Amino acid sequence: VRHLSAVFFLMIRRPPRSTLFPYTTLFRSTAQIIKNNVRTIDIVGRYGGEEFVVILINAVAEDILKTAERICKRIASHRFEMDGQKLSIRISIGVASFPTDGNSETDLLHASDAAMYATKGKGGNGVTVYQPGMQLKYHSF
Repeated sequence: VRHLSAVFFLMIRRPPRSTLFPYTTLFRSTAQIIKNNVRTIDIVGRYGGEEFVVILINAVAEDILKTAERICKRIASHRFEMDGQKLSIRISIGVASFPTDGNSETDLLHASDAAMYATKGKGGNGVTVYQPGMQLKYHSF
């Protein structure tokens, strides 16, 4: 069976905690932007905290990167609004593919997480494709 799936994590860089903007609204709006920019066969889910996972089914590398970049631009340029309060966020995306970057769900999550944190380390609002040797520094699964 020849399937190429890809996973990427999205991390919302929240504004200072002093803001009164409801995070539930922020996460729902972000999820909707993501869903509007992937195919109906793809899977979108919140992984926890400020992270989302997107699984692109039978996608080719160039389409995966284009999709990730499109989502990044749409979220970064979106002005979230509620009760007259406006907010913009920064997003960091890491991309990893099966089986190139891992042979199990855990391997794929580690790889995409490492790539996401590489993006975050560069200031966010971008996409990083996993490269062998990237180290997972922040999470343990």
